[in-house]
Amino acid sequence: MSQPEPTEPPRRRSGFGALHSWIATITGLAALVLSIFNFWLLQRDPRVDASLPAVLRIAGGADFTHIYLQPTLSTSQDTDGVDVVETLKFRLHDTSSDPGTSDPEFIWDESGKWQYYEPTDALNYFPDGDPVAMVVARDTPQRPVVRFVARGWRIAAGRYDAVLEVHRGSDETPLLKHFCLSLSPSDISILAKDHKGFYFFRNDTPQAADNDGCYTRFTYSQPSRGDTEGSSDPLTPGSRPTNT
Repeated sequence: MSQPEPTEPPRRRSGFGALHSWIATITGLAALVLSIFNFWLLQRDPRVDASLPAVLRIAGGADFTHIYLQPTLSTSQDTDGVDVVETLKFRLHDTSSDPGTSDPEFIWDESGKWQYYEPTDALNYFPDGDPVAMVVARDTPQRPVVRFVARGWRIAAGRYDAVLEVHRGSDETPLLKHFCLSLSPSDISILAKDHKGFYFFRNDTPQAADNDGCYTRFTYSQPSRGDTEGSSDPLTPGSRPTNT
């Protein structure tokens, strides 16, 4: 009596089992690679970026100039890494000055905060600390209120190229944020008369748009011809620091 020939189903089952084993292996390798990639993403440097504010404030005297600036220091990367902003520097260059004229030397004088002041119904500046390093991470952006000072220098009318330097612990090359600032003779006349107040300059107004996006002086009332060409102008509300 002849033996029955082997049937096909067992062979199919054997092939299916091998295919299932390969699929499981490939899935496991893909999961491992994805885990390693995600771990690498979370451990990489946060790559700090800086955003400039819409408002810049200026105060001046016979032998000094103050610049008040509040940048936002943050990272948009999905990482658990942190970076340290060691210091901030500020540079200003008068584009109309002679080539041999030296630029003013600004230093980070102090940090402060804006606080509501009822008599002026606006924000006033209050000193809050010395210049210090700042830790920047995905969940902890920094928004320092920085006061820069140039001693022995008085700002004059003209257009200025400005640079905010962000010095980071993770990179020897500082992050540079370029912008421009425009001051009229009227602005300088007002600053010269009031050494205890500071003035708003904005880069998001129609006047700024007319000046290539440069920060220009801002008042809450529409400037008149006398304001733009003369020397009379009320102090912008809330623009008086608490220390002089």
